Amino acid sequence: MVLKLDRSPGQKDQRWVQLLTGAPSAQTISQAGSSDSQPSRLQAHNAALEERISAVELELERMRKLLEDLIGPIGD
Repeated sequence: MVLKLDRSPGQKDQRWVQLLTGAPSAQTISQAGSSDSQPSRLQAHNAALEERISAVELELERMRKLLEDLIGPIGD
């Protein structure tokens, strides 16, 4: 009456699909395992943070170069 699905990454509970209306298609099974889950939201959040960090690193490098241009002649 039910089919045990593979555990999705980041989920502690086992997932099941009912078989009362017939065997589920492969697409139904894959959609059940890839619903909008916590790991996918975390991956998107991490990607956004990495992008922000890269922007800050570029800005820091630009500011270092400007500071070297300003201080360079004074230190000579």
